[in-house]
Amino acid sequence: MRLCSLILLLLSLFGVGCGDDGPTPPMGTPYEDVTFSDPGLQECYEALQGTIYWRPYAEEIEVLRCYEYGIRSLDGIEALSGLLQFQVWENPEMQNIDALANNQLIDTLFLNKCNIKNSDLSTITQLSALIRLELLGNELGDVSSLATLSNLEDLGLDGSDVTSGLLELQALTKMQVLTISANPDLSCAELEEIRRLLSSTTIIPRPEQTDIGVDCTLP
Repeated sequence: MRLCSLILLLLSLFGVGCGDDGPTPPMGTPYEDVTFSDPGLQECYEALQGTIYWRPYAEEIEVLRCYEYGIRSLDGIEALSGLLQFQVWENPEMQNIDALANNQLIDTLFLNKCNIKNSDLSTITQLSALIRLELLGNELGDVSSLATLSNLEDLGLDGSDVTSGLLELQALTKMQVLTISANPDLSCAELEEIRRLLSSTTIIPRPEQTDIGVDCTLP
């Protein structure tokens, strides 16, 4: 009896039990098995090694930060299915972010100075878990579609050529901070109205600031 118990104990230590065919298989895709067609994205991914954000399996990676990697396409990013924070800066040749729509857990997204156009907003608005979104230094035009991101609390639109759609953002009842500096095509009336509609939201610039790119001072 003791011998049998000892054998069972040894088998359990090596991941083998009654009816098992062998060791328990991995719980995801090994980090090194994931590759991206875009060289810049691949380089950013490889830079995770040695950081606090590295994980042994791709599905366990929650944070990816890519600063000036010359990324043009996000194809394959869906392999990081557990991604919560994706922060990208200064990749002005970005052309394709469609794959991002598959990363439904993302709650923090920065695509600052990444050549984001109005047409890209249809992908971004599919990320319903978003709490913080920064789209600084892009060419957005009408931003009314962002009003569908009902969980959004922090939205950055500075210097993104916003031309319209600001009033529709009143639907974002959870929003705490909205930054809209350096958007000269916005009218003084629209800026004043969105401040009134979102009275509980911190809107930057504040009334005493004039760096909105518009020659007016908000009341």
